[in-house]
Amino acid sequence: MMTYYNVSTTVNYTCNSGFTLIGSNNVTCLPTLSWSTQPVCAINCPSPPTIVNGGIQNQVSGYKNGDNIQYVCNANYVMVRPRSGTNYGGNNTCLPTGIWMYRSRDYLPTCLPGCFNPPMFGAGNGTITPVKASYMVGDTVQYLCMLPYRIIGSTSNECVQAGNWLHNAGPECYDGCTDLPIIASNGDHMPIGRIHPTQTNVTYNCSENYSLKGDVNNRCLPPVHTWSQTTAPMCLRNCPTPPQVTGGTTTVVIDPIPGKSVAGMKVNYSCPADYAMQVTIMDNTCNSSGAWGSAAPVCVRSCGPPPTVTVGTNTFSPNKAVYFLNETVTYVCSNGLTLVGESTTQCKNDTKWTSTPPQCFASCQRPTTANGSLVLIQPDRASYREGTTITFTCRYNAKLTGKTNATCQRNTTWDAPLPQCGCGPPPHITVGTGTFTPSKPDFIPGEVVTYTCGNGFTLVGNSTTICQNDNSWSNQSPQCLTKCTRPTIATGSNVKIQPDQLEYLEGTNITFTCENNVTLSGVVSSTCLRNTTWDATLPTCGVVIPKMSLVLTLLCAVLVALISH
Repeated sequence: MMTYYNVSTTVNYTCNSGFTLIGSNNVTCLPTLSWSTQPVCAINCPSPPTIVNGGIQNQVSGYKNGDNIQYVCNANYVMVRPRSGTNYGGNNTCLPTGIWMYRSRDYLPTCLPGCFNPPMFGAGNGTITPVKASYMVGDTVQYLCMLPYRIIGSTSNECVQAGNWLHNAGPECYDGCTDLPIIASNGDHMPIGRIHPTQTNVTYNCSENYSLKGDVNNRCLPPVHTWSQTTAPMCLRNCPTPPQVTGGTTTVVIDPIPGKSVAGMKVNYSCPADYAMQVTIMDNTCNSSGAWGSAAPVCVRSCGPPPTVTVGTNTFSPNKAVYFLNETVTYVCSNGLTLVGESTTQCKNDTKWTSTPPQCFASCQRPTTANGSLVLIQPDRASYREGTTITFTCRYNAKLTGKTNATCQRNTTWDAPLPQCGCGPPPHITVGTGTFTPSKPDFIPGEVVTYTCGNGFTLVGNSTTICQNDNSWSNQSPQCLTKCTRPTIATGSNVKIQPDQLEYLEGTNITFTCENNVTLSGVVSSTCLRNTTWDATLPTCGVVIPKMSLVLTLLCAVLVALISH
């Protein structure tokens, strides 16, 4: 380095380490005795801070005081402002102090997954809101068509992941109708298309052998963009003319397409009075294949149900609603009733039945009379038809007690019981076992009945009774009682029995005492039972007590009593 320099002398500048020369590194001494512009040694900055999922635009190897850098995000990432500071633009500057203006992560921008440019409208006029340069994951945009256009497609879209929108294509704004109601099967429409402009008229048509049920045209109506018909017509299979009933009337009751025979058409068949169907077919329907369910029936002359009986209840077979000519019906009385009249009737050519109905009567059996009964029945037969009255009389002019006649009722019983002639059976033996002779149901006045007891029984009472003029018996029935033998007293015993006899009738009571003032030990009485035994065992008599000893014993007892008091 010199103190003085000649004109045109050139000096070369260099900067110390860590500094960068700004300007020309050569300075020349000018004729004006001044130097040309001198360079500056500016302090260097280290490599700039980096950001995740991003980088530095046009990055170089070194930066000096005053240099600016611009951060950019990787593809499909969106830059958001830092948590602190105001570095919204993503810039950073090398300061004269050799450091970067923004160094901390809190002051640097962030790159997050996002989307750009949402899919636009496919056709028509519409707007997207909100409009931004970029959108974060989860951000949504709304599509809106301007009147009179209507939106076709989704009205919104969402950024679902880095660079991807939920819908790859935007909706369309179209002045027309969509969702045309179409024929389900066996038909078509013209023109064909997903979208039909306003005022478009669509015409429906059916395949061969099918007929259209409903409106043939459908129009796209402005400004609501709806179809004039909300449902499509149907194409129904054509059917032959309905089979016609022979001798009767065929009536259309379901007519899907008036004037045309198609699937779903239904007809009813009916016959005139005094006619019926040989095979009952009340209706017929054409199916979806275009075929009728059956052939038509034939109406022929017939009779209705045969007349029912006027008395009683009956059944007839066969039992049905209609009978053809010459058919025969057989009557049967029910509930055990007896048939009176013709049991059969036949359907004649004039549709009338050949005979009047029979009657069904109840019957009563002849009242039962025992062998030898004095009761006479007129008329006398095994059974009687309901309503028949019979008369009762008595043999041998015996007196009749009760009704003189009875009538057979519907419930097969008589309205009065059998009367009694003379005396009925005599009173029966009520105690014991016995019989009476003669044994018969009726007795005339003056007849005598004799009672007899069975083996082992003794008759007590009157052994006979007589039928009296007033049809009553002269005596009550006797009793047939058993007997007990006298209780056996041992030899030398002092027991005495009162009354003392060899046999006793059942129910007889005997008493026991002892002779010579001997003390009795046991019961003092016993009764004869039906089984010929006594109800108590024989007592015993103790030793004889002398009279003086007896007196002394009594005196002692008195003294003891006085002392104790």
